[in-house]
Amino acid sequence: MIKSVISIIGVACALTPCAAGFSLKTDSPDARYGANFQGGTLQYREDRTVYYSTDNVVDYENPYGVSEFIPSLPNSCVVESAGNAIVYYDRLYDELVPDYRFKYNSRGEFSYGRQNEGVDNMYKDLSAKMGYNKDGVTIDGFKSGIKSYVSSKGRTATLTKATGSYHNINYDYLVRQLEQEKVAVVFLNGCAVVHIDLGISRQEGYDVIHNVVMSGHHSMLVYGYKDIYYYDASGKLIDRNTYLYAEDGYGDFSYLVVDRYTTVDDIYILDIN
Repeated sequence: MIKSVISIIGVACALTPCAAGFSLKTDSPDARYGANFQGGTLQYREDRTVYYSTDNVVDYENPYGVSEFIPSLPNSCVVESAGNAIVYYDRLYDELVPDYRFKYNSRGEFSYGRQNEGVDNMYKDLSAKMGYNKDGVTIDGFKSGIKSYVSSKGRTATLTKATGSYHNINYDYLVRQLEQEKVAVVFLNGCAVVHIDLGISRQEGYDVIHNVVMSGHHSMLVYGYKDIYYYDASGKLIDRNTYLYAEDGYGDFSYLVVDRYTTVDDIYILDIN
């Protein structure tokens, strides 16, 4: 059995809870996803220690990453996820976000640059097409809205459902699509995130994972994955930690924790052509 030590670091409920996260059942088609940094509830921070003899890390991060532009609306995580996905595909189809252009620096490194009026206008149009209100956006609103927006720019958005048996994700399929440089939008009912740079402390023979556990209906944009397999001295698998690279809707890039704390309601691969 895996030896793990969990310590709860703190509990905080100072943030205002997202109304949609508590008033409707998860499976309701009218449920609105709207928790964000201003509207979600931080439940607690929890450190988890995993002891092991050997490990294997399988990791893929999209070489272009994604942007972290934000709409100036409360409870707008779905609009944020979808908008940053559109900016991602604007690399290929410049007409998707008029008056915006990605950049390359003097060293030839790709950058999404700064949010500008063109991005703001995209968010305004997209939020209207999604039927956004102060409580957020429904999944049906997300699907119809992003298709309508992309169509208005002369392109086609294809959404492919990727739910399945691994914590409600068709994980093998998701991995294949991410490796083809597609992105995914995931809908959550409570989740945990781990900071990409500081969230996993790797030590000799053990890892300390710093989890931030949140409640509420929320959405994130996914652009990569990481699996860490832990083995004992005999080579037996004793634990597997699965993370998704995400623009997390809380103002940062994070690993979304898949294998614990998180409930995935739905997930869609997005392609634009």
